[in-house]
Amino acid sequence: MFATATKPSPFRVIEDLGQWIARITTVLADAMNAYHVYSRLSGLSASQLAARGMTREDISRATLEALDGRRF
Repeated sequence: MFATATKPSPFRVIEDLGQWIARITTVLADAMNAYHVYSRLSGLSASQLAARGMTREDISRATLEALDGRRF
């Protein structure tokens, strides 16, 4: 009797699916950005890192900041 009243509309289901895909895409983009930050920085020598005001220990901080969505 109440099954049709509690069933979400097809438009709502499509909208929710679209929002889910958008969130997943954002997470994947942030992860790829963090990977590129790590790859770029880990390939630098200690003197190249020092020229940027960084040490090897700062690479993980920069990678985590990229995961938070901040651009390095």
